[in-house]
Amino acid sequence: MGGKRKVIYEQNFKIGVRDIDSQLKLTNRALLGMFEDVSSAHSDTVGCGVGNIRETGLSWVIMHWKTKVIRRPEYGESITIRTWVAGMKKLYMFRQYQVVDREGEIIAVGNSKWVLTDLQSGAVKIPQWIVDGYGIYDEAVFGEYQMEKLKEPEYPPSYGAEYKVPCCAIDLNRHMNNLYYLDAAADSMNPERYLAAAFDEFEIMYKKESTLGEILKCQVYERDGETLFAFRDEGGRHIHAIVLLKQLLHV
Repeated sequence: MGGKRKVIYEQNFKIGVRDIDSQLKLTNRALLGMFEDVSSAHSDTVGCGVGNIRETGLSWVIMHWKTKVIRRPEYGESITIRTWVAGMKKLYMFRQYQVVDREGEIIAVGNSKWVLTDLQSGAVKIPQWIVDGYGIYDEAVFGEYQMEKLKEPEYPPSYGAEYKVPCCAIDLNRHMNNLYYLDAAADSMNPERYLAAAFDEFEIMYKKESTLGEILKCQVYERDGETLFAFRDEGGRHIHAIVLLKQLLHV
């Protein structure tokens, strides 16, 4: 089982209308969507991607994104996204990304943590055929592929909000798709502040799946150009996800 071994995988993209904001620049949501697409395509070559779910009963679930945009590409630009696996630890895979423009300049980088799940039994140890299929390219875009956990600050939140999981957010695992946490963060923030800022560094850490119709309570912490969103269940007991946006004002 498994496909051709290719340590570094790359895919070309052209920035389209659905990928841009009001300034015609690539959005963070669209960037993560492209990261997902290239990850899935890479996994398909190994034999453990979305196209193999019916055969293997296995699915990759994202646990943590960390991304930095160096230059934000605009509408009509062509980019190449490279991805590779920098390390694996029992249940987890650490995948890296580089976004390269037509001049060969790296304009964004990303790190991610994934867990392999059996659709019937939950998280499973990554089998050797998958390890061999990906191969390991020992280069981490942030210097280290291990990712520190995001935590709620000790100071009080600036304000709170609610988010109800909509039907359109449900993915192939029948949970709220990870990209919708960026939407939930945007909807929880002051609109004027959100639209006036560029969040060129951001992280999303997932703790617990969210399901259709579930009410998420969001505590928003703002300080020193950073905005952190902690999403909990309606009772406030369990954290579902933490989103961290690092703000740079448009000039």
